Amino acid sequence: MTEPQAASASSLEGIERLPPENLAEIFMFCLPSGRWASYWPNTENAPWVLAQVCSHWRAVALSTSRLWRIIEVHLTAFLAEEIDINDGSSSAGDSSDEIDDCVSTGSPSLHSLGSCGSSSARAPSPHTMMHLISLFLERSGSSPFTLIVSWEHGKPHELTPMLSRVVLMLTRESHRWEEVSYRLPLSLLVTLPSVKGRLQSLRTLDLCLGFTGDEGAVIDNFEDAPLLQSVDLLMWPSPTGIQVAVKFPSAQLTSYTCLFQRLSDVFTTLHEMPSLVLCDLYYKPLPDNDDVLTDTPPLRLAHLRNISLDHSSNDSDGSYLAHLTDRLTLPRLEHLKVNCANKLFPHLTALVARSRCQLRTFSVRGMQFNSAVFDFFACVPTVTELTLGSIILTVNEAAWLTRPTPPISCPLPALRVLNMDYTQLRAAEFVQMIESRVDDARRAGGACLEELRVTNIVLDRNTLAQLLSLRRPGLRVTVVDQYDRDLAPYEKTEDEEEAEEPVCTVPTSPHP
Repeated sequence: MTEPQAASASSLEGIERLPPENLAEIFMFCLPSGRWASYWPNTENAPWVLAQVCSHWRAVALSTSRLWRIIEVHLTAFLAEEIDINDGSSSAGDSSDEIDDCVSTGSPSLHSLGSCGSSSARAPSPHTMMHLISLFLERSGSSPFTLIVSWEHGKPHELTPMLSRVVLMLTRESHRWEEVSYRLPLSLLVTLPSVKGRLQSLRTLDLCLGFTGDEGAVIDNFEDAPLLQSVDLLMWPSPTGIQVAVKFPSAQLTSYTCLFQRLSDVFTTLHEMPSLVLCDLYYKPLPDNDDVLTDTPPLRLAHLRNISLDHSSNDSDGSYLAHLTDRLTLPRLEHLKVNCANKLFPHLTALVARSRCQLRTFSVRGMQFNSAVFDFFACVPTVTELTLGSIILTVNEAAWLTRPTPPISCPLPALRVLNMDYTQLRAAEFVQMIESRVDDARRAGGACLEELRVTNIVLDRNTLAQLLSLRRPGLRVTVVDQYDRDLAPYEKTEDEEEAEEPVCTVPTSPHP
C-alpha cells in the first residue's frame, strides 16, 4: 500500500469508528444550504454522494431519513415527448437498469427529478422518474419533507398527464409536506387533486403561478393548514386585473410575500394578518391605473418587524404606494427596505414618526438625495445598518453623510455597517468620506463604523487598493465585484480570532 493510500485508509478508519447516529448528524451538514436547498441539486452533492463512498457510509445514508427530505420534480418538454397523451403511459421500458445506470454514472438528473442537470446528461424517462419519486418517499420514511414542483414554460397542456401522475403519488403523502414550492401555470394548479384538511405538517408555502386565463378561480387547498406560517405568492398579473383567489389561514401567518395590482386587495389581505412579523410587497398596478384607497380605516400591525416595499415602472414616482404607507402604523418596525421613488420619502418619515418605532436597518435603491431624504435620515437615529443601492452619490452628498455642516447634527449616529451596492462614487472621495466618519466618531467617543461592504462594482487595481486601504483594527472592509467575487477576503486579526468562541467545524466534503 502506498503512503497516500495508507493515510487515506487511516482517515477512513477513524470515520468508520464513529457511531452511526454521530455520522448521520455530520451528514446533515453536507446537505445543500438555503431555503429550498437548491433548485438544481445533483448526484455530486449529498445525499447521493454519501452513499457512494463505502458500505458503512452507504448504510448510514440510506437509513437516515432526514437526508432524503427534499424532493424536486422539474417537468420538461422531454417528458412530454415521452408520454402518450391519450393514456399517460410512458414509451420507456423497465426503469431498473436506467436507475442503476444513473447511480453508477452520477447523473445530475437523479435528485432534480426530470431535469437535465447538464447538456451531456441523459434525463430519466417518465417511468424512471416515477420510480425515483417512490424511492425518495420510501427513504424519507415518516419524516416531513420539502416538495418542489416546477415546469418548463411553453406548453403546459402537454405536461398535464405527467403532472397528474406525479402529484397523485405525492399527495398521498401530503400529511408529511413541510415546505412546498409550486412553480406552475394556473391551469395546472387548479386541476391538482385536493389536499384540503391533509396538511398537518405544512409550514412554508411558495407559489409562483403563471397566468393562463383563469380569472376568478378559487384555490382553497391550503386553507386548512394548522402550522402554516410563511406564504410567498407570486402570481403574474392578469391583463384584466381579475386575480385568482388563493385562500390561506391568514390570521396565523407570520411571513407574507406577494405581488399585487390593487391597493385595496393587499390592504384587505393585510387586515386579515394581525400576526405578521415579515412582509414583502411588490406593487405592479394596471396601466392607466387610478388606484387609490378611499374610506379605508388605518391598519396597525403590532408585531411587524420587517417590511419591504417595491413597485414597477407604472408607479414610477411612488405616489400610489404612498397611499398604503399613509394608512399603516408599525410600532415594532426594525427593518425597512424600499426600491424607492423620491416622492415616497415624506410618507416614510411620517410612518416612522407615527409608529414611534426604533428602526435598526434601512435599505434603499434608486433614490436621489434631496431635503426629504435628509429629513428621513434625521428621524431614524437608531439605524445601525444602511444599504445604498443603484445610487449616484455626489461629493456633497457623501460629505453630508459624514460631516454635515452646523447646525445639522451627525446623520445616523449609531451607524455601524454601511453597504454600497452598485453605487457610483469616485474611489478617492469615497475613501475620504469613510475616513472622516471613522475619525470623527472616535474623537467624539460615539458609535464607530465597524463594517463596510462594497458590492457589485466595476473597479480597477488602483480603486481596489484605495478601498482596501481603509482596513484597520475594528473596521472590516469587503469588496465584491460584478461577478460576485470577493476580491480580497477579509483576514481576521489575532485579537479577533482569540475573541471568538471555538466552534465545531464539519468538512463540506464527505470524502475522508
